[in-house]
Amino acid sequence: MKQRFTAIIQKEEDMFVALCPELDIASQGHSIEEAKKNLEEAVTLFFEHASPEEIKERLKEDIYISPFEVAVAQTENSVWEGSLQDTSKIWLQGNKTKRKPYSNAKTNGEKHHNRSSTRP
Repeated sequence: MKQRFTAIIQKEEDMFVALCPELDIASQGHSIEEAKKNLEEAVTLFFEHASPEEIKERLKEDIYISPFEVAVAQTENSVWEGSLQDTSKIWLQGNKTKRKPYSNAKTNGEKHHNRSSTRP
C-alpha cells in the first residue's frame, strides 16, 4: 500500500533540504531530486522500524500549506527584492494544486497521513 506525503524542499548553501511535515522527517541532497529521493528513503525506513506508538505520536492528521503575505520594510539594499517573490511564483507554477489545503482526506483510494521523524 502506498501513502502520499508532502515534501517541502529548500536550498541551504550548497545543498537542498527536504522536509516531510506530516512526519517531521528531513533529509538532504545536492539536487532537488536527490533530496526528495533521500526523503522518500528516510520515510520508508521510519515506517519499517518505528513502533505503532511512535507512528501515532508523530503523525499529524491535518497539515495545511498556504502562502501568505506580510509587509516588509523597504531599504536601500533590500535582500527581498525579487528573491522571495520569484521563488513563490516558481513553487506555485510547479505545483498544479495552487493554494489547496492539504489534509488526510482520501484521494484516489489512498489515505493521506501526516507528520513524524527527525530533523537534521
